[in-house]
This record gives sequence, structure tokens and C-alpha cells, in this order.
Amino acid sequence: MDGRQNRQRCEVGESKCDLCEQHPGGTKRPAVEEEQEEPDETQGSTAAAAAEEQRKELERAMAVEEQRVEIQQRRRTEQMAYELERLEQHLQRWSNAC
Repeated sequence: MDGRQNRQRCEVGESKCDLCEQHPGGTKRPAVEEEQEEPDETQGSTAAAAAEEQRKELERAMAVEEQRVEIQQRRRTEQMAYELERLEQHLQRWSNAC
């Protein structure tokens, strides 16, 4: 082998290693990632950042919901005002007819 640790099996055209000879269909080992696991401090700050992002997303969702409710209330108020105006017009026409 050539010392590379980012692969799981021997390449085509390469002589097989001991592990590939013993287990021709399997994999030798998990490939070694280029980036090793983060230290605990970095993981903690990553978790804090994720929690902060989740909090901001929740605040945005709440603001959108609040706007939706306000729009619905405004539409109801406008609809009631329109219906009241139409009722007044009908009553005015009815009183003029008598």
C-alpha cells in the first residue's frame, strides 16, 4: 500500500493487501477522514450556535404567525364595516320607499 488512509479498499491494478486477500468482497476499514473530530470546546460552541439559530428561526416563525393573525383581524374588521355600510344603504332605501 502507498500509505494513503483515505480509501477503503485496494484500487484496480494494485496488488491486494492482506485484508483484501482474506476478505475479497468486504472493506478493509472505514476511510480516515481528512478532518478529525472537533475538540469539545468547538463542539460546545457549535451546539450553542445551533441553539441560537433554532431560537432565531422560532422567533421568525412567531413573527410571521403574528402578522398572519393581524391581517386576518384587519380583513374581518373591513368586512364587518362593509356589511354595516350595505345594511345602512338597504335601510335608507327601505325608509325612502315608505
